[in-house]
Amino acid sequence: MECFDEDRKALMPLPSTRFDPIRWESGKADRYGRIEIDSNRYLAGGKWHGGKLLAAAGWDSVRITDPSSGEMIAEYPRRYGGASSTLQDPALVSLALRHRDGNWRYTPKGPT
Repeated sequence: MECFDEDRKALMPLPSTRFDPIRWESGKADRYGRIEIDSNRYLAGGKWHGGKLLAAAGWDSVRITDPSSGEMIAEYPRRYGGASSTLQDPALVSLALRHRDGNWRYTPKGPT
């Protein structure tokens, strides 16, 4: 117990801010508005096709943001594994379909 008391006196205080273990990735969205992180695609929406996006990849989620404004565009649960798949928010897909309903056949079918 004496050794523990001695070690405890030498400990530093914990940081006052929470540590958020994320990896920032920037990239250009493909023609469908998807950004690829670790062989998985995450849909930001057709509005972002060809645009630069910033993604915060955490252990459990991926947050896609607009790098110029910092606005969060979409958030998805993090996917792991080597199989390429697309995660999409139905609300983002429905926005594109509202303008051109013939595009339904070109929408991603969901994770594969």
